[in-house]
Amino acid sequence: MQNQFEKTLFILLLLVFNYSNAQDSLKSVKPNPIVFFEGYAGFGGGATSGVVYGATLNYQVLENDLFTFRLGGFSGFENKVFSMDPPVPVPVFNKAQHIMDYGLLYGKRWAKNGHSLSISAGISHVHWNHWRNEENNYYTVKDNSLGFPFELNFKWFKKEKRRLMAYGFIPLTSRQVSFGGSFGFKLVGNISKTNYFGIAISSGFGWHKKY
Repeated sequence: MQNQFEKTLFILLLLVFNYSNAQDSLKSVKPNPIVFFEGYAGFGGGATSGVVYGATLNYQVLENDLFTFRLGGFSGFENKVFSMDPPVPVPVFNKAQHIMDYGLLYGKRWAKNGHSLSISAGISHVHWNHWRNEENNYYTVKDNSLGFPFELNFKWFKKEKRRLMAYGFIPLTSRQVSFGGSFGFKLVGNISKTNYFGIAISSGFGWHKKY
């Protein structure tokens, strides 16, 4: 009877020891932050048609609160027909305006498995260069104003820790890491003295969820 009790006590002590070690191990491993960088480019419109482009730095806290610093741009073009001699209509794209906005945005982001959806809006400083034509003479007009940037994002990233690879097959790390790349689509724009919006492809890297 005593031997059975000693065996049972030994097993219980062993289980408690293993449980304590497991808890200590879990405490020593801190979850990674959710921080990631993205660049994007696509097509847009406003007073003129053109291209949108930019970069964002993102930080997610608590459950799904997302803070973003964005450097966004839009270049609009006018399509004019230039006549040659002999007359051959040739399309000529003249740069009509250039917009840069520097914004801080707040929004919500929901991540599940290997994809996420986020929506954000905020405030920005907008620098606007546009060109006016008076009697075939172009001159530049510069304006600065307050803007209200917004964006909607959907993207994919890795579901779990993996070795970091270059070009999908060249290993950069010997162990599995939480740092990785992303790919997605973005609806982006800014409302100010002049407005623009666009649809773009985004690509980035960082820590996209807690692994």
